[in-house]
Amino acid sequence: MEQNAIDEAAREIKSWLENAVGDMAFDMSADDVYMCYGAKYRTKIKAARRRGTVDLTDFLADEFYNDPDIISDMIGDRIYESAKNDEDRCKIARSISEFAHPALVKACKEFIERREG
Repeated sequence: MEQNAIDEAAREIKSWLENAVGDMAFDMSADDVYMCYGAKYRTKIKAARRRGTVDLTDFLADEFYNDPDIISDMIGDRIYESAKNDEDRCKIARSISEFAHPALVKACKEFIERREG
């Protein structure tokens, strides 16, 4: 793949991820979150409620977006579908991580490490 195509795929994946975590948070009740993600999120939701957080959807979207375990699974599939070989997939992951927040950098790094060994 040419660099322009790699960068375009990276931009599309980042944009998709931002929307996907919002959709995921919107579609889940607190009970769904507890069941899928366990005690870690139960504690975070309770703490947010104690702090007076009214909009749990936005809160959860931010939490999901900053959780490398969640976004790693999400971007892994998208990166894999965006290229035909692991070399290009790793290039896309590197491009995504260039200007990303820490959780996304970690998720991309783990994706690359799994591919390159």
